[in-house]
Amino acid sequence: MLKPKEVRQIYASYADMYDRVFARFFESRVREAVSNLKLSPGSKVLEVGVGTGLSFAHYPRDCEVLAIDICPEMLRHARRKKEVLGLDHIQIEEMDASNVQAHSGQFDAVLAGFMLTVVENPDHVLSELARVCRIGGQIVSVNHFRSENRFIGWMEHSLDPICKRFGWRMDLRVSDLSIPPTLELRDTYKMSFYDLFRILCFERIPAFPSLNHTPTPSPATPSSV
Repeated sequence: MLKPKEVRQIYASYADMYDRVFARFFESRVREAVSNLKLSPGSKVLEVGVGTGLSFAHYPRDCEVLAIDICPEMLRHARRKKEVLGLDHIQIEEMDASNVQAHSGQFDAVLAGFMLTVVENPDHVLSELARVCRIGGQIVSVNHFRSENRFIGWMEHSLDPICKRFGWRMDLRVSDLSIPPTLELRDTYKMSFYDLFRILCFERIPAFPSLNHTPTPSPATPSSV
């Protein structure tokens, strides 16, 4: 598992070239993830692991966004992007996703982009995101997850020690996540059959659902690729 200090150091070394290297792979998936947040005018949004702010252009200007990350070098680029584009609806803070400095139920929607395989404890982060999201709100994660296909999964597991040196895990499956009882996984899909990334769409539900709450049928098991 990657420790926060390691993550800061690794991503600090990427910061100046991050957009040039990763934007082409991430941007379309970020845009898709934001579209799943079901934002409306006045929505309060939390984005964790915002990095250099690849998502900024996809948020409506009539919502309020708190964008956090633990790497100050990455946030330096995000702040510059905010200033150049005049994005007054976005607030940027250095903060750990495992300890969000916000009230319970403060946000209408939460985006976690490419970070569940970076944090030390993804289960704890999911619980923390559920805490700060209001009941009925949306939490969307886009991430690489280890394939359920035996051969592809074996290759990804073999690459895991190398990838950790570059700042992410390759061995985390969707089925490895301990989803808290206050989250319901509404959908999980890839943008194409061969896509390396998967989008998970959660809804924040009450800890003790009322008789009026009708659970949505669980989504189909992720494909084997």
